[in-house]
Amino acid sequence: MEVSKVLSILNEQFTFKFEEFFNLKEVQKIHTDKDLLLSLIKEFKFIKFSEEDKSAKIIFCDSVKIINLINVPNKINSEALMNVLKINDNIIQRLYKQSLYWTIVVDTRDVFNKLDETMRNIKFEDNNPLRFEITLIYEVQKIIAKKINHHNYLKETDSLKASGANCNTFNGQYASDRKDSRGWKGSIGANSEALSWRKKSDVSSSSKDE
Repeated sequence: MEVSKVLSILNEQFTFKFEEFFNLKEVQKIHTDKDLLLSLIKEFKFIKFSEEDKSAKIIFCDSVKIINLINVPNKINSEALMNVLKINDNIIQRLYKQSLYWTIVVDTRDVFNKLDETMRNIKFEDNNPLRFEITLIYEVQKIIAKKINHHNYLKETDSLKASGANCNTFNGQYASDRKDSRGWKGSIGANSEALSWRKKSDVSSSSKDE
């Protein structure tokens, strides 16, 4: 799912309404059973659900770390990678590939320490060591908060632009109504001013010729 889609329903407190989440097109493609989706969200340990207003708050665990593997050969799939890293689905939160990079999410210190030691001793073909980057959860939280604020700013800007367009339309119509209300006399007045300017211009030209 695109990050922008999630940001559209997420506020500064990292809370979202379940109904809005369920109505996202990307969610509808995966889950059409609202009750089933709700039960899954309630079971997810990084989400705190409120029955009162049917909202869900994302909980950031301080021990969570995100590991990005940079130079894993393309021929290695997820199963082979887990064997190399000596991990399985039971001890990590997520393992997925995005573009050319693999990402691992772990939420316990022990798992991270063992994985960190393993990664530092991995070498691929041509004796190239595994390159990886580690991101702490508070850094992710800051990035998300910044994106939420930027998204909300864009929404407010679009709202102001829409209000300004309506205001301009009203003012334009008002000016048009005033012009029409002057009727035939208004047209004569405008033509008289134009003729007066031309007359002065002719006089001025004649003076220069003399």
